[in-house]
Amino acid sequence: MLTVDIEKTPFYQMGVEKGKAEERFESAIIMIEKFKLSIDDIVKELNIKKEELLEYMKNLT
Repeated sequence: MLTVDIEKTPFYQMGVEKGKAEERFESAIIMIEKFKLSIDDIVKELNIKKEELLEYMKNLT
């Protein structure tokens, strides 16, 4: 019988990374809206790309 450790597959790892990025984007949006922080401060603190955050926010509407 063939067994595969799904957590070690590239597709699983890509999904995990995508999920982490989305969590950071969601956190960034909350900080921007609730705490009135600037996007530049947020991307620096969360270590995310400004362009990606703006694209994510654009796709939410």
